[in-house]
Amino acid sequence: SPALSRSLAYNARFSTIEPSAHQAAHMQEFLAQRFNPNHGTGLDACIGFNWGDGSITFAIREQHLDLECDGEPEMTIYFASQTLAQALLDGSADAMEAFMRGQFRASGHLIWVFHTMAAFRPDDA
Repeated sequence: SPALSRSLAYNARFSTIEPSAHQAAHMQEFLAQRFNPNHGTGLDACIGFNWGDGSITFAIREQHLDLECDGEPEMTIYFASQTLAQALLDGSADAMEAFMRGQFRASGHLIWVFHTMAAFRPDDA
């Protein structure tokens, strides 16, 4: 059926295959470089990023970024690709447009998605 085909294609796009060490290290480096401790969101959570062929888990504890997180993520954001994840985080891609196109989704608290993105933007963004 068409609905089943769409569902299978969607699930394949957001698969949970383990990341290569290189991809995870690249994303961790990106997060460490972009983290803005003055983001002011009050976020205190373990967060997962999954981009189809890779994933990482990290924590934002108010003004601190911890690239290791014990336990299960309290929220996971699923991106169509690592490139899109980075573009959404640095503000070069529009989050609402990407969401409407089905290029990212999240499990967990919706407001945390916006808080997470804000934590990686400069103060003037």
